[in-house]
Amino acid sequence: MKKGKYAKLFALVRYPVMLIGVTVMSIALASGIFASNINTVTICYNGTLIDVTTTGRTVKEALSVAGINLTEDDYINHDIDTSLSGVDFIEIETPITLTVNVEGREVMIKSRQSTVSEVLEQNDIELTARDLVIGAELDEITENGMNLSIVRIQEEYDIENITIEYETEYVPSNYLLKGQTKVLTPGREGVRTLVYRVIKEENVEISRTLVSDKITVNPIKEIIAYGTIANFVNSRGQTVSYTQAYEMTATAYTACEKWGYAVHMPGKRARVGVVAVDPTVIPLGTKLYVEGMYGVWDYGFCVAWDTGGAIKGHKIDLFMDTEEECFRWGIKKVKVYVLHDQSIDVFSLRG
Repeated sequence: MKKGKYAKLFALVRYPVMLIGVTVMSIALASGIFASNINTVTICYNGTLIDVTTTGRTVKEALSVAGINLTEDDYINHDIDTSLSGVDFIEIETPITLTVNVEGREVMIKSRQSTVSEVLEQNDIELTARDLVIGAELDEITENGMNLSIVRIQEEYDIENITIEYETEYVPSNYLLKGQTKVLTPGREGVRTLVYRVIKEENVEISRTLVSDKITVNPIKEIIAYGTIANFVNSRGQTVSYTQAYEMTATAYTACEKWGYAVHMPGKRARVGVVAVDPTVIPLGTKLYVEGMYGVWDYGFCVAWDTGGAIKGHKIDLFMDTEEECFRWGIKKVKVYVLHDQSIDVFSLRG
């Protein structure tokens, strides 16, 4: 009787203990499962750190817990559908807006916060070493609402060519008649080249500096010969050039029985175009031109081949064909020219 009583009592105690053990085990198992579903992540939102603990499985759910709503322009270092199992840090940066005035246009830029030079480079705004940035330094961190201006500085070289007039030199020439000229060396203008360094701001010149001044083409002096040979045009339209002129008294002679056509010049004969002179004034063999004065006709081209006893000083005797011509001539005032060209044939020029 007692034995059965104790058995019943043991059975009543055993079942509650078992129930308690099952309950404890269930709680422990549930706690482990719950702990494995909790994720802790740090969010850096525009520089502010936010620690988030969540049972969410993705980055998107962690952001929702933190109360962060992304815009399409926001930068995030993970895709929003990325599992939180391998993520412990999320970085989010909302882009700032700044204005850049460049080359006459206003450019609105949305960009992550970085240096001015990096933002300009990312937006294909190139700078040269001479360009100016107004509103911030290149290494300055950009800020929302920042206003920048790019001033383009151009460096150019302006070349100016200046004409250098050539000089003209006149030289006497005893091969040209008075009044005649001849260009011996043509003149040529020279060139002086000036090079300026020009600085412009937005295509507006602000400075100009002379950096080079050279004569790139030397001028050539023009040389012109002018005639020194005295000359005149006779009654027949012939140009008579001469080196010396004398005013003389002229008489006339012809051949005679005593002397015939003999002249003082050996091997020569008297004929029209031969004259007698004083050799101390005009050397024998000199070719001349005799011009009548005061309306008297010209004797013309002739040669001094003869002399005469009465022909002394500034006197000349002109040979003529007949005595009648000699009488008609008589004594007259003439101008005797020593011809410049002593090689000419005076008889052919008489016609």
